[in-house]
Amino acid sequence: MRINTNGGQTEIGPQNTSWSHFSTDRPRFYFNKGITVDGGLIGSYDEDLQIQRAGTTKLTVTSTGVDIAGDLTITGDLNTVNTTTLDVSDKLITAGVGGTAATNSFLLYTSPSPRD
Repeated sequence: MRINTNGGQTEIGPQNTSWSHFSTDRPRFYFNKGITVDGGLIGSYDEDLQIQRAGTTKLTVTSTGVDIAGDLTITGDLNTVNTTTLDVSDKLITAGVGGTAATNSFLLYTSPSPRD
C-alpha cells in the first residue's frame, strides 16, 4: 500500500517473501507515541544501530561492541566479569570489572604489577 501526499510518500506491506516493509521517501520517521516491539528485537539490517536523543547519537551498537557518548549509569547489580587489555604508549594496561553494584568492584592495574 502506498500513501502519497504533498509532503511525500509512505509504503507499507510485504515487498518479498522474507520481510514486511515500512518505508518513506522522507529522511526520518516521526512517531508521537512510544514504540512497543512484541518480539523484543530491534536491529539494523547491515548498519550500526544508533539511539539518539534530540538528534544526537548517544548509543551506537557496532559489529565489535557498544559505544556510549556521555555518562553511563547502572541501576541494579552488575553481575559480569570482563577484562580488557590495552597497549597504550608502551604501557600495558589491564582493566577488569566484576562483582555487583553493592560491592562497587573495579580494578585497574598495570602489567607488570607495580609490585614487580
